Amino acid sequence: MSIAAPWRQAALITFAAGALLAGFYLLPAGSTLAPMDFLADKATVLQFCDPLNSRPLLADAARPPVTLAVVDASKVDAASRRVIFTLTTISGKPIGPADLLPRGEPDVGLLITDHAGIHYQERATPGRIPGEWTFALAQQRAGLWHVIATFTPAATGNEVTAAGDLK
Repeated sequence: MSIAAPWRQAALITFAAGALLAGFYLLPAGSTLAPMDFLADKATVLQFCDPLNSRPLLADAARPPVTLAVVDASKVDAASRRVIFTLTTISGKPIGPADLLPRGEPDVGLLITDHAGIHYQERATPGRIPGEWTFALAQQRAGLWHVIATFTPAATGNEVTAAGDLK
């Protein structure tokens, strides 16, 4: 047995391990979001709650980690509308079904309220483009409606709430 044989064997094992690691790196991962996509850009945001050190926080002092924007609210008939909205992270990345943890029936649960306190609970379904979601609203009153969406990103595992207005 020569001295070169153990070195060749070590080099072969190292090369095989590197090739295996590169192969794992190239596998599709599902979600492209990371926990840093949900961190707000201001230092006044509380990320983790300490129950032993509770204090009031100014909720309007920081930008929310997720944005809900109503894109279209076209009427289907006299009493209902098809609403399309987008969900994006604070860094601008769209949030789609692959980015969410499944949590029972709806991945994105909705609560829709109006100024009189009438509310509906709906389920959003994924739209045609990444980050787009749709739902049907049987609207009995005209005016401003507030849409609140709750979901759990796979990147953080923490439930997130986003809100927007529907006119």
